Amino acid sequence: MDDSQHDSHDDSRWLTYDEIATVRGVKRSGAIRWVQRHKWRRQPGNDGQVRALVPNAWLRSRQSDDSHADSRRDTASDTVALVEAERRRADDANRRADVALALVADANARADRAEARADAAEQAARKAQEAADELLHAEEARKARGRWARLRSAWRGE
Repeated sequence: MDDSQHDSHDDSRWLTYDEIATVRGVKRSGAIRWVQRHKWRRQPGNDGQVRALVPNAWLRSRQSDDSHADSRRDTASDTVALVEAERRRADDANRRADVALALVADANARADRAEARADAAEQAARKAQEAADELLHAEEARKARGRWARLRSAWRGE
């Protein structure tokens, strides 16, 4: 079967160029050329990393002509490489989570400031209402004294 015909996920695995480079023991540019040479399917991921659909047979048989000890060592190094790649992904996810937490903390601080401003506005509105009520009561008391009493007080300057 031609390497370009591996579209099934059962017999292939999606790997980033960095993971392929680690498995092959080459630089990232070498991994890119390797994927292009074999015409393996490529696809950009949500994290910005391009992944290639690498046949499992290639992963299992890449060192088949070496001795059994070498293949065990290669499998272990492949596993270590994949673990390191997963650690990098986890570190990246942790960095993104830290950024998200910082954004949440900033939003909470802004919400707290807005709540404090709202409380201050409510308190000012209450004081203004109390002052208006006092003025209304004073006006009612003034009117209750009668017209002649008010005129007399005004004439005397009281």
